[in-house]
Amino acid sequence: MPATNQGWPEAFGFKITGTGPCYILWVQEGSSAAAAGLRPGDEVLEIEGQPVSSLGCAALLALARRCPNVPPSIGVVSRLQHLHIPPAPRGCFGFELASGSPPRVAGVSPDSPAAACGMEPGDLVLEVNGMPVMLPEAVAALVGSCHGRSLQLGLLRPQRGAGTRDPIPSADAVHQERRQKAQEFSRKVRMGCGALGTSAAGTGDPHIQPLQRAGTWGCSWLGHGIEQQMWGISTQEKALTTTCISVAP
Repeated sequence: MPATNQGWPEAFGFKITGTGPCYILWVQEGSSAAAAGLRPGDEVLEIEGQPVSSLGCAALLALARRCPNVPPSIGVVSRLQHLHIPPAPRGCFGFELASGSPPRVAGVSPDSPAAACGMEPGDLVLEVNGMPVMLPEAVAALVGSCHGRSLQLGLLRPQRGAGTRDPIPSADAVHQERRQKAQEFSRKVRMGCGALGTSAAGTGDPHIQPLQRAGTWGCSWLGHGIEQQMWGISTQEKALTTTCISVAP
């Protein structure tokens, strides 16, 4: 684990982009970010409890790297859209990719399967058939291996400017409940209910549950705490999931 935040986010195993809001593009397998439940297509909502949806990538990096906690806590919500695209009679799906990373949809043919499923130019392709991708060549190879089968895509449609998305319901209540859960968890750890390096499944505590992402409103929190201790916070209409990950001294 890095001793400082100067290499954030790459040093912790993920990449971001955006002009406000920012999005996670890639998460390294086996990294701290992956263990905390971050996923490609997540939108960054908070850093150390501070709303950051209006910040571009440069400003977000500067803020995170100044944080005293290593790594800084990060609140995200998934914006990944999953498309199931059947092939046309000749096996085509009807979209083209631009060069560069991450893969970006350059064009969608009218009346094609891709158009019928809602794909639009500018969409970023982050997953193909469940596999994360960062290069258009990787997308082309996976698409070519379908051989007449349907295509499963994970798309991110970046938005510009804060307020372009529906807000998370009852934000104040959610934050308060998250703080209460964090305090409760710290108390349990001090009392011996958890141990550094153990997983939630091994604590034997029914209040600590593994991370469960709940569709569009599934959230993760990556920050200082006890390694891989995870718990879920339920609200009336949506589910917020929280993760803490330890920092080695």
